[in-house]
Amino acid sequence: MEGVKFTLLQNSDRMMLILVEIAEGSIVPMHSHVHEQMGMCLKGSAEFESDIGVTTVGECDSYFLASNEKHMVRKPSRGGAVFLDIFSPPREDYLSKLGDQH
Repeated sequence: MEGVKFTLLQNSDRMMLILVEIAEGSIVPMHSHVHEQMGMCLKGSAEFESDIGVTTVGECDSYFLASNEKHMVRKPSRGGAVFLDIFSPPREDYLSKLGDQH
């Protein structure tokens, strides 16, 4: 995804910790996955849209996305936004792209 950078921080058999940097004006398109996802906004803010609705997630706000819940992220704040994402189980697609760094 253009304007979206993923960095694998930690990985185990049951969890994965990813740093996600989203540039101003970039979008993480609507998608879903079997993995549970939770996280926290470390810098900036962005709109999260899911089956439940739209909410703005700002600095120090946390979020949870259930398995197979459709969601997207858009309208990052000026200067972009940084999120810490936790996935359970680890995302195999990220492991194949980012490498098994733990």
